[in-house]
Amino acid sequence: TLDRSSAASDVYKRQIEVVDEMITGLANAKKEEETTWPVARYVHAMGLNERARILQLQSKNDESVATAQKAIALLEELKGDYKDAPEVPRMLGMSYGNMAIIYANRGNREEAVRLTDLAVANCEVALRTDPTERQALRILATHQRFLVYTLRHLKDWPRVETEALKLGKMRIPPLWREGAARDLLRSALRAPEERVAAMRETAMKWLVQVDGEGHQVNLSNEYYDPLRDDERFQQLNGQ
Repeated sequence: TLDRSSAASDVYKRQIEVVDEMITGLANAKKEEETTWPVARYVHAMGLNERARILQLQSKNDESVATAQKAIALLEELKGDYKDAPEVPRMLGMSYGNMAIIYANRGNREEAVRLTDLAVANCEVALRTDPTERQALRILATHQRFLVYTLRHLKDWPRVETEALKLGKMRIPPLWREGAARDLLRSALRAPEERVAAMRETAMKWLVQVDGEGHQVNLSNEYYDPLRDDERFQQLNGQ
């Protein structure tokens, strides 16, 4: 185990060295010299983002956050200069999302929600610029799932409902959609009575959808208790 840990440390060290060399070479890139995309400032931001990711893998979280903040400052500047480049807000979404994970792991879930909201918003900007941007679609769904997860831990049930509904409408794996159904049912336990039936119906439709995709629904989960008398629930997993 020690050998593997030492080997991993050496790999990270070499990766940081390569990225730092690239960053150093781009640090003095000037806006007025930009002619073709991707411009040097964008590549610089990519390098900073990669450096932040490697540091995060090493649990060097303070240094990772500081590096990510540099990337964000550069990307926010680029977003104003290149409004038609979906890569910029997409990468901003990644930067904010990675920082959100660090803050959530530290127990600062309020800051994690704020950063994840920024991550989601930037991915949405990327998709408005180019609705076919597949990476932005994937990254948006990942951030949206993490947002629901973090809100659940904060017990912010009204927002869990709102964000779970958004997640369930996205192009996501069946396992994620089942999770969104459970979060909707969790929220229904605390929701005003007039909304509960609609929330449970939406959750039921999502379970039928994932069942149709071949996903095995965890029928024993206690949050499904309000659905057990529904004939559709009784037919899940070929019962």
